Amino acid sequence: MPRLFPGGTAPSMRAPPPLPSGLRRKPFLAEGTMLKKIECFIQPGTLDALRDEMLAFGVDGMSVLDVRGFGRERGFDEKEGARGEPVRFLPKLKVEIVIEEEMVDGAIRRIQSLARAGTVGEGKVFVVPVEDALRLSTGEKGRNALG
Repeated sequence: MPRLFPGGTAPSMRAPPPLPSGLRRKPFLAEGTMLKKIECFIQPGTLDALRDEMLAFGVDGMSVLDVRGFGRERGFDEKEGARGEPVRFLPKLKVEIVIEEEMVDGAIRRIQSLARAGTVGEGKVFVVPVEDALRLSTGEKGRNALG
């Protein structure tokens, strides 16, 4: 009989991978606990520090997308100024993190402390509600589907 999964065991039956030293898995989400998605647009050089900080904070996973965009600065720094030139789309990263509502303030403080340098074009942070989550491989829902 052919094996459907590497190692012969379905993913939901295997032990979860070990966490980095000092971290513990969170208990399952209590009924009625809200999930939130943090969407932050950051400078590319901030990603490694942000990843490490979020892991240390207890975030189970994140998605990162390469994006280009502009804001109030229209793609120019404070020294250049736009001077009637066309808008420039600058490279940014969009980081998406789905976490429990109670963790949002702490996560945003950490993001801001890493990404803020006091100049225009550093990025933005948005927080949006998440109705539910579903892990396709196991059918787990809510907090149990994160990470």
